[in-house]
Amino acid sequence: MELAESLAWAGSKISKIENGKQTPTDQDIRAWTGATGTEDQAESLLTALHNLELQHAEWQRLLKAGLKSHQLTLSQQDEKTRLFRGFENTVVPGLLQTAEYARARFAAAVLVHKVPNDINEAVKQRMQRQEMLYRPDKRFHIVITESVLRYRLMSIDIILGQLDRLLAIASMRNIKLGVIPFHTQYVTDPGMGSGCWTMSWCGSRRTRLS
Repeated sequence: MELAESLAWAGSKISKIENGKQTPTDQDIRAWTGATGTEDQAESLLTALHNLELQHAEWQRLLKAGLKSHQLTLSQQDEKTRLFRGFENTVVPGLLQTAEYARARFAAAVLVHKVPNDINEAVKQRMQRQEMLYRPDKRFHIVITESVLRYRLMSIDIILGQLDRLLAIASMRNIKLGVIPFHTQYVTDPGMGSGCWTMSWCGSRRTRLS
């Protein structure tokens, strides 16, 4: 209440921002950091906010035709790709997900981005995409952060099944899976690259959302 009073805000606004139910404006962030004596954090918070807004808009664009349609588009790119390089700091990359994990992630996308609900078809298509993991002409170099393994984004049963899946995948000869532990000292914000994949084929590279 003291923070809300110092900013002349309604108490409910503080609660909504803290719980992710309201997106703060640039002015809100500057006012908040000013009132809490953390002005030095304002620019990094603004950068993170703008990146999230861009990612949200990009996902809405990609998924407007449905979840399955996006998976089909990725499948076409997969066929051309020999070397996959990927980094993820929040969720397990799509190519490594179990069906249950993928279903939970697609359900979240439908809720957040208000896109067509074709979850069953999208899960089926993602599982079909994963067949290329067993092709000897494909190689995968994937790095995730420890938070990917620990975030409780779904039920514990789904998470345990996903961890078993990662252990099995890590033993495959054409896949290199690395985990950056929490104690690692970063030289840049890992969130800047979240959800990005670099695909290499015929000497060229592209970036996409997985």
